[in-house]
Amino acid sequence: MNQYYRVFDNSSHAEMMAKFSVVQCLLQDEPRWGADVLEMAGEYPWRVLLTRRQSRWLRASRIYPETPERFIAFAPVGKRANLAYEISKLDEDYIQVVPIGYLPYAYKVASLLALLLVMVLPALLAPLVWRLHQAATLRYSRLYLDAFCRMVTQMLGIPTI
Repeated sequence: MNQYYRVFDNSSHAEMMAKFSVVQCLLQDEPRWGADVLEMAGEYPWRVLLTRRQSRWLRASRIYPETPERFIAFAPVGKRANLAYEISKLDEDYIQVVPIGYLPYAYKVASLLALLLVMVLPALLAPLVWRLHQAATLRYSRLYLDAFCRMVTQMLGIPTI
């Protein structure tokens, strides 16, 4: 933690000194920022390399704009591990980063189709599968919140301690 960001209440949210539009553009332009977060957190080099290779085309890190004042940053960081952060604008120079349990619509449809191919009964369990994925995403996002904030400050060119 440094003077440019602060993490609150057991990684429930963070506040950063950064311009909202700049952070949105930086995350949108970098399809492999999920691997950068893992690298900042000190993960094993083989896991970071594997995540970078997986983040090329369909599994690239994305942002999903909700409103002009808020967007969701989503990054796959493993086969079944994802990071999801809701980034909202507090004022002109500050943003709030909240880890969320988010699963994109395409992931929900893909898991539903996979369960339908098995049988009809397992397809009824799709909401349970979605909730389990969302819970895992929230857990990973909270774990790597500090590393995400350090990565964003580094992308902005702010020195980190």
